[in-house]
Amino acid sequence: MLLPPIAALLVLGALVAYYPSIEPATTAYDQGLIDVGISLGTYIRPGDGGYRLELPVAVDQVLRRDSYDNVYYRVVGPKGEEIAGDEGLPGPPPEIEARDGFVSYDTAYKGQKVRAVAIPARCGPAACSVLVAETTVKRRRMARD
Repeated sequence: MLLPPIAALLVLGALVAYYPSIEPATTAYDQGLIDVGISLGTYIRPGDGGYRLELPVAVDQVLRRDSYDNVYYRVVGPKGEEIAGDEGLPGPPPEIEARDGFVSYDTAYKGQKVRAVAIPARCGPAACSVLVAETTVKRRRMARD
């Protein structure tokens, strides 16, 4: 007779322990994406009536090198024009408000779930957007462990 209430308490206890542990991990991984976005923004240069990303090949290779996840980025100009990166990487949904100057969101790209951030970057007097995303393999692993 005590088995169902004990089982319910165990499930509840597991949930109570699980969800608070996910938030710091999500925040830490998001901060990593934000840092990449801020760094990418420093490589935006004016040119030919618009903007371009002067990203050294070695930096691009290091950025995309990850043992577990695929990393994507996209730089969008002030008028919504593509500047560089992975074409079609989705921007944030309009209903999500920026917090501390950036937006974190879940989306899909190339048939995979990704966690993404959108960060404003200086483009002369206007603002460009830097989107950075990664697949969620490490995040899912952390949630399981």
